[in-house]
Amino acid sequence: MCEKTNQQAETTDAPETIEPIELIPAPEVAENQPLMQTLLKQFSEEFIVDVQPLVDPVSGIVELLASASDELAAGILLPDLRDLLHDITVLTEKVAQQQAYVLIFGPLKSGKSTFMNAICSSYVSEVTSLPAYPCVVNVSHDTETSCTVKRYDGSCETHDKQCDVVHDVIKQAHSELMGTIRRIEDDGEDFDPVIHMPNAIREIDVHLPTGDLAESGAVLVDTPGLYSRMKFGYDRLTRDFRDAAACAIFIVKTDNLFLEQVFDEFQELLDLFSRVFLIVNLDSTKKDLDPSGQLVPSLEHDDPGRIIEAFTDLSMSGPLKTAAETGRLGIYPVDLLGSASARIRSANGDQSDQDTHGSERFDTLLTDLTDYLNSSEYLRAFLNDSLRRTGSILDELGELARHNAVSQLASEADALRQERQETLARRETALKLDAIDWKQQFQPLLDFLLTQAQQQAQEIRRTTGQALKGAAKTWLESNKSLANLCDKVIAPLLTTCRTQFLHFLQSEMTQQLPGMQETSIAVSPEICSNAAAIDIDLGALARAAMENAAATSGSTPIKAKLNADQIPVRRGFWDWLLMRSQATVRKRMFGPSEAPSLPVTAVMKAKRIVQAGREAIDNVTAEQFKVLMNTDSTGLPTELVGNFVAKFSGPMKDAISACQQAATEKLAELDTRLADVQNILAGFTTLGEHVDKTAAAVEGMKDRFGFEDITLSPANDQVDVDIEADDQNDEDVDGCYSSDATEAIDDTTDETTDETTDQDIETIQTDDEEGYLYG
Repeated sequence: MCEKTNQQAETTDAPETIEPIELIPAPEVAENQPLMQTLLKQFSEEFIVDVQPLVDPVSGIVELLASASDELAAGILLPDLRDLLHDITVLTEKVAQQQAYVLIFGPLKSGKSTFMNAICSSYVSEVTSLPAYPCVVNVSHDTETSCTVKRYDGSCETHDKQCDVVHDVIKQAHSELMGTIRRIEDDGEDFDPVIHMPNAIREIDVHLPTGDLAESGAVLVDTPGLYSRMKFGYDRLTRDFRDAAACAIFIVKTDNLFLEQVFDEFQELLDLFSRVFLIVNLDSTKKDLDPSGQLVPSLEHDDPGRIIEAFTDLSMSGPLKTAAETGRLGIYPVDLLGSASARIRSANGDQSDQDTHGSERFDTLLTDLTDYLNSSEYLRAFLNDSLRRTGSILDELGELARHNAVSQLASEADALRQERQETLARRETALKLDAIDWKQQFQPLLDFLLTQAQQQAQEIRRTTGQALKGAAKTWLESNKSLANLCDKVIAPLLTTCRTQFLHFLQSEMTQQLPGMQETSIAVSPEICSNAAAIDIDLGALARAAMENAAATSGSTPIKAKLNADQIPVRRGFWDWLLMRSQATVRKRMFGPSEAPSLPVTAVMKAKRIVQAGREAIDNVTAEQFKVLMNTDSTGLPTELVGNFVAKFSGPMKDAISACQQAATEKLAELDTRLADVQNILAGFTTLGEHVDKTAAAVEGMKDRFGFEDITLSPANDQVDVDIEADDQNDEDVDGCYSSDATEAIDDTTDETTDETTDQDIETIQTDDEEGYLYG
């Protein structure tokens, strides 16, 4: 087909006159090496050396932003950077590979796959006719079959010798894509896969043995069918290739040739590509009815030229006529189905029943396409468009490197450093609190309570001592047992005394707890301030600990110990007569000493318990009360504070530990984010330097390879390049037609070309809504 060449970028307006390129001698060119290939090789080598180093800094920033926090302001640049990374990667790969990319466009069911079968001389439709999905499919030669699926986020997956797996992959991806598109459109937004679905499929590379492509090195690019209901980002889909593609091929069936709607977007192709090949797909098997009622071969079989003449004279728009007249548009009537069949059978060694006339038309198309791909016109367009596209990418990268979001990164770094210092201080404060010995810390509180307890004990002794004497007197006047005096009178009085004492201590202690007053005996202002700095509420912890401590302090039961042996009793006549001892008399009166539960009447008590006995009861009771008060005045404060410290220090330690852990985790997060921001800032700085360096190199390449200043250096003086020859489309050959045809069209032609109605347009659109994007 063509020598191994490269791609071209956006199309410039076609010049009215193209001057021959001046030739000057050049050293060290291999014998018989094509001049174009020499210049292309030189350009490709310089381009890769100067431009490819730009890939790494862009890739590095993309990776950093992809893994950075979503809160990062520069994250809004990620979709554009991914897009530009893809663009620069594709562009450098195409220049390095020096391949000619041929884009194939056309309405649905126009014959694109059939054309690919024909041009490859093999049946590749089964591979290229993938399930409906709006992405481009690249077909190139390789010794082994493989399919690589590339996505907008830069990821890819390759299926070696298992291209049927790709059908299942795309089928699932198609369902996910449709659901996402509907959701985004329901929200009133325009769907953009780079933003809304980065894992959407962007491109599919198909490698397989493809006949003619094996020698040419060309890559066929099958684009989504026009009029697709999922035609989002169509500009992005073809941008990669229009900036490095050789030319465009537009395929249309004769039935649709005269529909204006088919060519509504054709102007876009003329704007994007310097050369467009319009293939009119003939159906040589079609029959027409003659005046005698016989079915005869249609005009598509006998004289397809008349159909083309009718199109150029009656239906071709002004821009198409201009393009045809300037040589930018060639029209080729070809029976693609017949040509594909003949070429595949010929490649398989079957030469029978060949349609020579149809094969000549297809050969003419291939010859013109090959000539263009090997022409100086294509080379010049490729060099300039590649440099222009590189300049456009550099401009966009430069704008991103100077974006406000990048400027905000410095502020974000300062804020992160400040937050890191605050977190470090928070952790240091927690460490200080964790080092406190809370038992020692609350020792002043204990000392205070002991002093208060001694003072309160004197008042309690006075009031409770009088109550105890009154209780003994009341008992002597009752008929109750000695055990009742101990258990029901003295013990409850002592318990009440302790309870009152404990309440007093709790009240005094509570007033000294953190949070109850500005200054506290228990905790210094510094500790209070440190605790508040790490959001620990000392007052709440102290109140909770106080409630638990009060509930468990002073809970030991009090038992009154009034032994009958301690009470003198008077012996009566019979006691003396029978020689009963005092112990016997007391036992008969009160019961066993371990359980003096016998009721004793008031008369008996008055008769037996004399003044000495009453004094003994008061003295024993007073002594027990004295011991209790001595014990409680020191024991209760100590127990209360001890229980409080235990109930306070545990939760306090837990709160401090939680603060330390949170601070440690926060520091790790901040360190990661700060490192990301610093790395991204450094990455953008490096990117800016690479952009400036690459821009300077590209300017130098423009001087050497630019449109105005190109000078070729032939190996010998006999080489001459005249690119005007590529613009000659005036030969009225059977395979290619220009706009010069002016022959009249008879009624039969009109009947043939006007059969398509508005209903056909609706059919095209309806079929497209079903999602069949490949013709």
